[in-house]
Amino acid sequence: MYDFIKRVYRFLFNEHRKEQVEQIFLFLALVGFIVHVIVVYLIDFGLVQIVPGDDSLFTNVISAIYTPFSFILVYEVLLLVYYLPYSFSTSIAKQYEITSLIILRRIFKDIAKLDIKSEDWSDIYHLNLVVDMAGVLIIVLMIYAFYRLLKNRPKLPEPQNLKRFVLIKKGIAVALVPVLILMSTYSLLSWLLEIRDFNLGLISEIGDINAVFYDNFFNLLILVDVMLLMISLFFTTHYSLLIRNAGFVVSTILIRLSFSFDGWQNTFLILLGVGFGIIIQALYNLIGKEKSFVPREFE
Repeated sequence: MYDFIKRVYRFLFNEHRKEQVEQIFLFLALVGFIVHVIVVYLIDFGLVQIVPGDDSLFTNVISAIYTPFSFILVYEVLLLVYYLPYSFSTSIAKQYEITSLIILRRIFKDIAKLDIKSEDWSDIYHLNLVVDMAGVLIIVLMIYAFYRLLKNRPKLPEPQNLKRFVLIKKGIAVALVPVLILMSTYSLLSWLLEIRDFNLGLISEIGDINAVFYDNFFNLLILVDVMLLMISLFFTTHYSLLIRNAGFVVSTILIRLSFSFDGWQNTFLILLGVGFGIIIQALYNLIGKEKSFVPREFE
C-alpha cells in the first residue's frame, strides 16, 4: 500500500507535472478571457441575449478579467494540495493566497457595476468595492508578514516516525485530487442548473457566483486540517505544534464562515481568519524558542 501511494504521488506531484499543469491553466485563462470579451461584444451588438440575474459578468470588458482569475484560482487550489505533504504551514499560506485572489476577483466583478457618474457614493456597490480594495491590500500585507514568520520559525526536534507522517500526508494529497475534480464538476453543473431554473422561473435568484466551488472547498479544507491535527498527535506532543495546528483549523473555519456573508462582513471574517493564523504562527515562533516547552523525550 505504501509503495502504491509513493508511485501515484510521484506521478501526480512532481516538478515536471507542476509546470505542465501551470501551462495548461495559463492557456485556459487566456482563452477564457478572449471568449468572455467576445461574448461581451456580442451582447453589446445584440447578437446574444444576456443571462438574466447575472448581467454583472457581461457588462463590459473589465468584467471579462473575472474569467482568467477563476482559472488562476483553481490552479492555486492545486498548488495548495501540492504543498500539503511538504509543510502544513505552507499549505495554510497558500490558503491565504487563495482568499486574497477571491477578493481580488470580486473587485473586477464590482468594478463592472461601478457608476462613476453617480452622485450617491453611499451605494452598496461603491462601499463593497472600497471595502474589498482595502481588504486586498491588508491581506497581502498579512500574507507577507506570515511568510516572514515562516522564514524565522524555530527549528524544533523532528517528530517520531516523520517519514511515515509525510507518507500519510502524501496519501491525503493523492486522495484529494479526484475529490477536487468531482467537487469542481459538481459545483459547475449545479451553477448551470441554477441558471436554468432561474430562467424557467423555478427560483427567484441565483446564488453568489463568488462562492461557487470555494464554499465546499473550504468545508473540505476544514476536514483535512482536523484530520492532520488528529494524525499529528500520534507523532508529536510538542505543545507549540499542537497549538499552531489547532489555531490553523480555527483560521480555516473563520474563512469558511466568511462565505455565509456578503459585503464588509465577508471581508472582515477573512481578515480575522488570516490575522488569527498570523498570531498563532507568531506565538509558535516564540514558544518554540523556549526550552521549557520542549518535551522530555527531546531533551
